[in-house]
Amino acid sequence: SYTVHASPSVGARPNRASSEIVRDCVTGIRRRASPIAARTRGDAPAALQHALAAQEFLTKAERPQPILAASLKSDIAYALMLSNRLDEADTEYAAAMTAYREVGGASSPGTIAILNNWALLSRNVGDVKRALEVVDEAIAIASRGDASAAIPPYLAVNRASALLSLGRIDEALVAVERALAIAAAVKSDVARFHALAVKAGV
Repeated sequence: SYTVHASPSVGARPNRASSEIVRDCVTGIRRRASPIAARTRGDAPAALQHALAAQEFLTKAERPQPILAASLKSDIAYALMLSNRLDEADTEYAAAMTAYREVGGASSPGTIAILNNWALLSRNVGDVKRALEVVDEAIAIASRGDASAAIPPYLAVNRASALLSLGRIDEALVAVERALAIAAAVKSDVARFHALAVKAGV
């Protein structure tokens, strides 16, 4: 299985309102906390430091932005996960989704990758049942309730993997074939590789 992390960016514009300036400042800090930056540097503690700095900056802003605060919590969770502080990361992912729900953003596209990463964390701490539940929540958002709708290939692969780990073999076989079909449709060799790895374990 593999991860995708949501990290929205904000472009600068002239004559902006103070709330937009705050958002740009926070975004500038959090870019240094992004998973890509952390992996490139191999420095998860620094990623966490910058994510926490962005959060502190936002809390002191004249006009805090709840949706950005919720997204920052997921940055912190990811940085904690990279630092192998799994229990703390789990708590932050839960807090991030609670914050999204409180501002009506729980069904936004940005939460799909957050839920996927949380599901992978759940697997890492041995809670495969919850991992499947979280992946299914992400799939429901991605498909908007349409069972035949296309979903991101990483969700399809991770669902198949979770079903296999739970011993639900028949369901895992169906899920992995769906993952392979999605991978072929979007021409993703990475997704195909991971789906075949799951299939080999069935």
